Amino acid sequence: MAKFRIHPAIGFARLGNSDESHPGPTVPWADQAPATYRDNTPAKRLKKQEARFWVYLHDEAAPGVEPVRVDVGPDKAVRKIEWTVHVANRKAAWYEFDGLTGSNGVLGPEPFGYPADSLRNPTGSRDDWTIDPGPVSADMPGDTRAFSKTPPNGFWPTFAVGAGNSSGIDTLGKMTVMADSGLSVVGGSGNSGSVTGSPIHHYANNPGWFDDTSDGSVKALLTLADGSKVEAEGAWVVVGPPDFAPPIGNVVTLYDAMYDVAVRKRDFDVNLFNAGAFVNTFTPSFEEHIYPILRRAALYRWVYDEGAPDPSAYHGSLDRIAQLGTPPTAAGDPNKPRRQAIFNRLRSPANANASTIEDHKMPKLYGDLGEGASALTLTETQFFLLSQWKDGKFTRGGGPLPPVPATNVTASGLDRAALEACVGGAFFPGIECGWIVREAALYVTPFAFRFKHAVSESDHTGVWPGDVTKRSALPWQADFIDCADNWWPAQRPNQVRRSATDPSFVQWAAGLDSHIDMVMNWHELGVVVKAPNDDVYFESERNLVR
Repeated sequence: MAKFRIHPAIGFARLGNSDESHPGPTVPWADQAPATYRDNTPAKRLKKQEARFWVYLHDEAAPGVEPVRVDVGPDKAVRKIEWTVHVANRKAAWYEFDGLTGSNGVLGPEPFGYPADSLRNPTGSRDDWTIDPGPVSADMPGDTRAFSKTPPNGFWPTFAVGAGNSSGIDTLGKMTVMADSGLSVVGGSGNSGSVTGSPIHHYANNPGWFDDTSDGSVKALLTLADGSKVEAEGAWVVVGPPDFAPPIGNVVTLYDAMYDVAVRKRDFDVNLFNAGAFVNTFTPSFEEHIYPILRRAALYRWVYDEGAPDPSAYHGSLDRIAQLGTPPTAAGDPNKPRRQAIFNRLRSPANANASTIEDHKMPKLYGDLGEGASALTLTETQFFLLSQWKDGKFTRGGGPLPPVPATNVTASGLDRAALEACVGGAFFPGIECGWIVREAALYVTPFAFRFKHAVSESDHTGVWPGDVTKRSALPWQADFIDCADNWWPAQRPNQVRRSATDPSFVQWAAGLDSHIDMVMNWHELGVVVKAPNDDVYFESERNLVR
């Protein structure tokens, strides 16, 4: 049986104040950095990141066969694809973020586990605090449609104080059908402001404030050669803040977080996890399972100045990663002490909310309960895989490190590349998504890193436009200024090097000293890039005078 599906299953666009954009990652492990992150206007504005989608044909009778991307044309089996995108911003209409509050009621009736009196904006109707342009469709290559109030739809705030468009928010972005009949989605321009003139007083909950992040459904209706129509299995798009350190990966990515849910709660791989427990005979691959974690952790040293007195306490202990991939042999296991020493520094996920970052454990990052209350751990699946590696139970192929990326774009590669570029913890509240991604019931069956689509806003068996981002910080810039250290340095750097040749570190956000500074000037900050001929990472394209 054949089935059409949209990939990536979850795509990510990012804000920028430029009218120009660049595509997001489409191939795992590939260096897909644009030539420049800023446009050529005198202001050198920050480009948006696009989320790009395509339809693939899956052979359900042969799940191991790579799906084929659908071609469209007058002589093809598919004559036309009508794309429909429905994004919304429901942050101001939602409850106040308070750590894991609400997580037990995510699928239940209102108030979804929250105190009934904890709305961010308790006055007026929910519609008055929701930006929702409704579904927007296009089907011809080159067609562009805006997610805006023309024709009038939804509520559109007018700011009394804020930044960006002086009239407030009049669009959440746009969609364009590409020449190959794929879809490009770009989000807002980073406009944030208050309709009441109230200041920002909190990292996540600020009454009267709006921003133009969003999320929602991506659908495709295919017209076949015989005139019949079939709907592809839908995808989701999330529009989040910029990633200011694209080549630096999070030690726990969003792919890791969702993979952990798949393994432990959805029987994704019974050879790895079965009957409620990890399988002790499972042998991880160093290239696939271990190296990515160690590599991402080691790269934190470019966005986090460890300083004195003990640089070996954290990321410095991960040097010479290639040696750590040598399995034991009959002649011995010389790297066993180093593997054990690294593993012994890891916090156990079993005590995720009981440890703080001051205990010389890794990662040196805060956790889901906030600063001083908890520290980030690896996922349970990551922790188990590293425990096997620590004991010498792993394999190492003959390929290079890091793995050479594929030369072609695939369905599964699109899914993974998009998710690996995002934060998988801590969710306090997070960058692109929050703790909702750990709810197994919100994914389609079989598990495929794909959200169920709700049939209405009152249907809590799936996600409705605006559901994925509504728990996030409002405005997002408040979190970017308050959560400066020990949170998400792989996307919101702590400290950075000024250049490829200057070894000193400086504060990445230096010059932005208040919430309103970040609201007004976030787009002037620098982007961490890799030196062309060296494994060195430094700040580039900073407009703001430090």
